[in-house]
Amino acid sequence: MTLCLCAPLILWAQQPTLPDAGVAQQGSKGLGKVEGRTLNLLSGEPVRNAVLTLHPSAGQGASVAAVSDDAGHFLFEDLTPGAYRLSAERAGFLDQEFGARSALSPGTPVELTAGQHITDLEFKLSPHGVIAGKVLDDKGDPVANVDVVAFRQIGYGSRRSMVRAEASAANDLGEFRIAGLTPGSYIVAVDRPAANTTVEAVRRKPGQQEEDYVPCFHPGVTDPIDAVPVPVAVGQEVSGRNIQIRKARVYWVRGRLAGGGQATGNVLLTLQPREAAAAGLGLGRLTATVRRDRAFEIHGVQPGSYYLTAVRVDGRQQLLGRAPIEVTGNLDDLIVSVGESLEITGSVRLDGEQKTALKGVLVALLPAEGVPVVLLAGRVGDDGGFRIEGVSADSYRLNFYGLPEGAYVKSARAGGQEVLGTGLNLPQASMAPVVEITASAKAGVVEGLVQADDKPAAGSVVTLVPEPLRPNHPLLYKKVSADPNGLFRIAGVAPGDYKLYAWEEGTDLEPYLDPEFAKPFEKAGVKVTVEESGRARVDLRLLRPVDAQP
Repeated sequence: MTLCLCAPLILWAQQPTLPDAGVAQQGSKGLGKVEGRTLNLLSGEPVRNAVLTLHPSAGQGASVAAVSDDAGHFLFEDLTPGAYRLSAERAGFLDQEFGARSALSPGTPVELTAGQHITDLEFKLSPHGVIAGKVLDDKGDPVANVDVVAFRQIGYGSRRSMVRAEASAANDLGEFRIAGLTPGSYIVAVDRPAANTTVEAVRRKPGQQEEDYVPCFHPGVTDPIDAVPVPVAVGQEVSGRNIQIRKARVYWVRGRLAGGGQATGNVLLTLQPREAAAAGLGLGRLTATVRRDRAFEIHGVQPGSYYLTAVRVDGRQQLLGRAPIEVTGNLDDLIVSVGESLEITGSVRLDGEQKTALKGVLVALLPAEGVPVVLLAGRVGDDGGFRIEGVSADSYRLNFYGLPEGAYVKSARAGGQEVLGTGLNLPQASMAPVVEITASAKAGVVEGLVQADDKPAAGSVVTLVPEPLRPNHPLLYKKVSADPNGLFRIAGVAPGDYKLYAWEEGTDLEPYLDPEFAKPFEKAGVKVTVEESGRARVDLRLLRPVDAQP
């Protein structure tokens, strides 16, 4: 068999406390002060040694820090008048902003006038949540040195997703303790044990079945759909969540590398699930180094659809190629053909302005399907040019990071063809086409208010998706959080038709990776048309599970 690697919540009780008595004597030269106490949200007791930081609005100067004393007291002096964000960090507590409804929500600005002295400000810190337990093997013995990960469960109805929250490692007794958790529902997973341990794969003779421990989910299932969620309240420690890892029938993939030059000893092969959602979990990723005789073998592969990716790692990473494979049994004598990596060059210009207006913008290539194994990107220089090295012949989506707020990408042409919305298909050739990118400073803005039960939905997540969906054009998808007043603003929007959705705080949607996620809510989306340099106002209602349709 020969393969060619070419492409195809819980709300917090904290409310901002800015006492009326906070205006005192005039400070020197109109400078102000902010002082108060840090308190435990649940017990009301003082929190000492909390690191507090005042972040001034843009252009006001540098951030300043203070540490609370044994009584929880803190003081900031000689402050320039203006608006500040106040944040706090302390071991055992969630990092948060003053006035936030949760650690995932934005805080309330502290407004300071000339000479004002704000006193008795109470910053209530929320203790973090913890999930603890043991990892056991199929005989009930503890398993040491395995990674245990908590995924925050988000989504609605039958379409749910998991976002990596925190991780821990089991100690020599198999015990784990995952701390730093915000309130919510979690799926707890154990990655496959590392090789060369007491639970490594059982190697059998060719032709016989092979078993190996595979990633498992609490309480001891191999499919995340069957996992039992673990709810965590504010400051709650949930213990006794033992997970029993299990063996499953697995297979090997053996073969040989063909092509790719002579230095095959520095080539790393990675096998990861083809489905983006599964690959994003980061569990059970399998790798193998190509030997001097160009042979390789990967053990412990569960049945499924995968991408096999080859990367040269001598000095800098070079992507040599990628190919889809199906594993339904043992694969022997697999011939993997790779090519030399390509170098992509191009230029970026802004309509009516000099190229230097976009200096520093990062131009990135994302695989058209699946998730990236290596970062393929180049930064725009003084002359507007960029260069991306170590690229394999494959299909990609173009993405851009660091664009000015009012700018959007109008066009990207390669070989005389428009590729911005269709994707860039790179041939197996030593010469790659030059990519010419044109941006515009006339992007639109969408803003509005999100409400839930006729009240502002602070911290809610607003997503803007093109209508119809365009998965090869990730720049058209936007995501922002509403402020403490439920207001949102999305800048840098290209002209066109869109739909807007408002989700509960903490939702981490990437619609172009999983366009089916929001499908049950398609009719609940609010349509909006954005014109060049236009400003659209749209008010939204927070979506709830009852809004989902089959």
